[in-house]
Amino acid sequence: MSACGMILMNLPQFNAWMILPLPLLLIAWYESNRKPIELFILTLSAVLLTSANVRSVNLDFLGTDYSSRLFLTIEINMLVAIVLGIYSGIMRRWIAAMAALVLAIAWFLAFEPVFSG
Repeated sequence: MSACGMILMNLPQFNAWMILPLPLLLIAWYESNRKPIELFILTLSAVLLTSANVRSVNLDFLGTDYSSRLFLTIEINMLVAIVLGIYSGIMRRWIAAMAALVLAIAWFLAFEPVFSG
């Protein structure tokens, strides 16, 4: 659904996008051809995104609403997830690639109202 250029999403869909990367990353950790540093970065980003639902954690790690620190954190996490997703896809680590790209989408959706102003 869309209204005035904003994406409207109900809470269960929103939570599913935020939680979906975690089981995918768990499966990727058990693959035989894994790269621990890549998965560690993606897991750290997924945990940060999931814990950002708590207001005090959000303020401590991401910054206040509409701050440059918030925008920078979102953009860096999305960029890192996209780059690692593409790299994992090239290296044929499909589950890690899928987890990274879902994580990038989740970062965008979690703070989409910030972007739509």
